Amino acid sequence: MAHDASRVKIQFPDMDYDGDGAVDSTSAFFACVFSGPDWSGFTKTAVNTTCSNATLDAWGNLIKTYRGGRIIDQGTITISVDWSPIDADGGKVYGAFASTVSGNFLVQLPPEAGETTGAFLTIPGEIEQFTPMGKVLAEGDEARWAASIVIRISGAITFAAAS
Repeated sequence: MAHDASRVKIQFPDMDYDGDGAVDSTSAFFACVFSGPDWSGFTKTAVNTTCSNATLDAWGNLIKTYRGGRIIDQGTITISVDWSPIDADGGKVYGAFASTVSGNFLVQLPPEAGETTGAFLTIPGEIEQFTPMGKVLAEGDEARWAASIVIRISGAITFAAAS
């Protein structure tokens, strides 16, 4: 079944949002996603298995051979979210960028008809880029006080099916 990607939300993990060096327990919060997610893509480098005494081709060339690698780079995910710098710390989204604590971000799809909960992805990582967005006297999404964030994925993504 196809799922609606137009109403995705992201939950930020418990982190040090105020810069006091301590994880703010029960500080996890949801942010509205209005652009993205854009994935950099996953890579798994193949391992070169070429041997110098392998059989040559008809022209005398040694052909490189490979086997599947075991190191996966999960890449990054870029998401634009609502951001409000409502406090002296710049708001929680900026605090997540500034925090030195990594955590699990939860990207949640809305439930479809007949489902109680939508599917979600648990993405371990940290925010490595924060770009404020918004324009004065703008309309639509440009008028939002928002930020584009890039999350460097630092572990295996887990998937939970809708139920």
